[in-house]
Amino acid sequence: MAKHTGNRTRATLTPTVWATLTCLVIVLLVMGMVVHGRMTDRGAAGQATASPTASVARTTHVPTSKRMAPKPDMAAERKAQQQQTLNDLRPQMEQHIQGYTGDWQVYVEELSTGAQLSMGNRIQPAASLIKLYIMLAAYQQINDGTLPDTSQIDDLLRQMITVSSNSAANTLIETLGNGNDQTGFDVINRTARRYGFTQTTIADMLSDTGSLDPNHKTTSSQDCSMFMAKVYRKQLVSQSASEAMQRLLLGQQRRNKIPAGLPAGTTVANKTGEVPGVENDAAIVFSPHGDYVLTVMTNGQTDALNAQDGIRTLSSMVWSALTTS
Repeated sequence: MAKHTGNRTRATLTPTVWATLTCLVIVLLVMGMVVHGRMTDRGAAGQATASPTASVARTTHVPTSKRMAPKPDMAAERKAQQQQTLNDLRPQMEQHIQGYTGDWQVYVEELSTGAQLSMGNRIQPAASLIKLYIMLAAYQQINDGTLPDTSQIDDLLRQMITVSSNSAANTLIETLGNGNDQTGFDVINRTARRYGFTQTTIADMLSDTGSLDPNHKTTSSQDCSMFMAKVYRKQLVSQSASEAMQRLLLGQQRRNKIPAGLPAGTTVANKTGEVPGVENDAAIVFSPHGDYVLTVMTNGQTDALNAQDGIRTLSSMVWSALTTS
């Protein structure tokens, strides 16, 4: 009976033992995997910690010639190139001007870089260039709400700029001054100063006969070129006002000076000015090689047609220099 009982016990315990052993094996395998994972993470962390140091060490010993050079400032390089082009142009323009009578001044700005050339800048008779500043004052007053934005005002501005009507200019001056021309002059001069045009002044009405003193309406090539550059960059009054001023200048019908020295089809926004002895022109020139502004002012001329030809030649010289550089 005892022997029979022993055999039955072994038969009963064997599955239990196997189950226990199986569980132990599984537990040991899981523990082994966990330990292995932790060891792997530590090794990776050690490598990651060592990498920056190793990288720094390698970088420290790279020869200077093997390091990547810093990228050049392309904008500064382009400006320097254009400035050198204008500097090289100066003696040619000075030589050209020597063949003419009177006082000449020229101001050029390449608009994408700001490279500039100024020759003989001074306060001189503005003639109809003063209408640029009357236009500015009108748009400023419209923006401020002190001048009505009407079709009548639009028509006066168009006549004053595109066909250089002195009558339209005088009407605008009186309108700006609420019927008083002196108050109108004050409004125009104050607006000019507000935008940095410190060499520009108006103190008299305009005349078709040139009988009024031209020295009562003065400006400079620098002021006029600054004006054109600010129009181009939408910096006068507001973006919409600057765009409106540029549209008027693009509609200019007097094209016998700066525009006439350029290739046919060139887009130009300009304003001329002339009284006896004075030939002026200020322009934005739109070029596929880079837009620019150019102002040429003359005084003391004895031959108007000859002076106009001189302006055309200067215009051609600037175009050739800036479009081939």
